[in-house]
Amino acid sequence: MQQFLYMEKDKILYPVVEAIPDRYPLSKYGRMRKQFLKDHRSGMYTTLLTEGILNEHCHMIEVAAMERKDCIVAQMRRQNPPPKTDGFMGTVRHNNFISDTAEQIVLDEIVLKLP
Repeated sequence: MQQFLYMEKDKILYPVVEAIPDRYPLSKYGRMRKQFLKDHRSGMYTTLLTEGILNEHCHMIEVAAMERKDCIVAQMRRQNPPPKTDGFMGTVRHNNFISDTAEQIVLDEIVLKLP
């Protein structure tokens, strides 16, 4: 059981609360997961927040999403090499298509998945 520290002010005891700095700074997928939980799974969001593991959870989702996206992009590039006749802009268009497709798959499979 946790022991709490209290501070007395005006003969009233107030709990001493310290903000814990985030050990896991979140980027794109972590922030998206956090917002998804807040909007669609408020119970899970509140539970993770009160237990102090919300950022850890979002960080784990972020790492998994980034690894999965890299894997999908590599696989799609092997299966669909860029066209040789379109020039530079054709290659850019092809790479953007692959990246966008991989990102949508990752969002559906990992980030916005209902637990």
